Amino acid sequence: MKRRDSKTEINGSRVSVFILHNTVTPYRLPLFEELNQHYDINVLFCERKTEDRKWKISVKGYSFSYKIIPSIRISRIIINPSIIFELARSKNDVYIVAENEENYPSILFVCLWAFLKRKPLVLWNEHVPIGKEYENYLRRESGNIKYNLKRRLTNLTRVIIYKFPKKFLSMSGTLSDQFLKQYKVSEDRIYTNTQIMPKTMLAINDDSKEYKKYGKYLLYLGYLRPEKSIDELIKTFSDLRVSSYRLLIVGVGPEKDKLTKMAINVKNISFLDYIDGPKKASLLSNAAALVLPSMYEPWGLVVNEALYYSTPVIVSDRVAASDLVIEGNNGLRYEYGNRMGFKTTLNNFMREENLREKLSNGAKNTDVTSLSDTEYGIRHFIKAIDSLEM
Repeated sequence: MKRRDSKTEINGSRVSVFILHNTVTPYRLPLFEELNQHYDINVLFCERKTEDRKWKISVKGYSFSYKIIPSIRISRIIINPSIIFELARSKNDVYIVAENEENYPSILFVCLWAFLKRKPLVLWNEHVPIGKEYENYLRRESGNIKYNLKRRLTNLTRVIIYKFPKKFLSMSGTLSDQFLKQYKVSEDRIYTNTQIMPKTMLAINDDSKEYKKYGKYLLYLGYLRPEKSIDELIKTFSDLRVSSYRLLIVGVGPEKDKLTKMAINVKNISFLDYIDGPKKASLLSNAAALVLPSMYEPWGLVVNEALYYSTPVIVSDRVAASDLVIEGNNGLRYEYGNRMGFKTTLNNFMREENLREKLSNGAKNTDVTSLSDTEYGIRHFIKAIDSLEM
């Protein structure tokens, strides 16, 4: 992608951009590095990583400035005692906070600091509407009283935080736009972005024959959590009784035992543990389609990965990455909660050869720039920063 000019200097000095981010996330690091080509980037990570993440972390080889600051976890809240000292040590022209409810104490500190220093603030948002089904699940898990209390506190904190930003980065496309508009954020303050999986994070397909033994297979690849609705995928696939296809469920998570028991009597459903690197590339490349049936999915980078490896996708309309799907061309979308619609979608894909061929060709011709190019991925960061008065 052709590099664009940006407002990189103020009074002869490079624009300094402070970013508060929750964890050291491998697929974010190339974005920070790309931004560092335009500005002086200073990233504070509130925590190294969360326990459920299996990825390997290394910040070696990157030129942007960063620090992983000490943290204390209290239930689901992260406290960073040194945040005020870190802010005082550096002089920045622009502040960006990546919104994460666990980090609200530190986010509030940065918002107040930017306000007191009279510096512009940009909020990076990936939240999407939760939907009734996911809300009901959360209520069952925590109980009505606890859920209502948490929701009110979260909404109150968010309303306060949203008073500070000059601009908002809507990082989960159409769905995060909808979320921000629920909080009365005006359209002129929103810069809509889609997420990318940097090409440097995408392994070369080793063309392993390991997965060809499964024949034609539909693939679920990701964490095994309730909001992913893998149980609905298992039920629907089982009901269709298409013996020429296998459903391959790959990943780890709290739902593993439950899902394995659900599928114990279905011969053409298999489970594999966490896979990464060239094997992951091979797994995706050999799949007939990736299926992501989530009831709540703030993005879904596995959709980027599947299309990058020329594999069509079948996703619910609750998956934010469905913005990448060109209906009937490189994938299929269905309305979450419409079980008959989901069943029909899967059935048509597995039984209609012409449809499969069309989707496969569409996936092969998908522009990889929107999937994996870091310059493309930061385009609205640049637009948002350039629009600020500094």
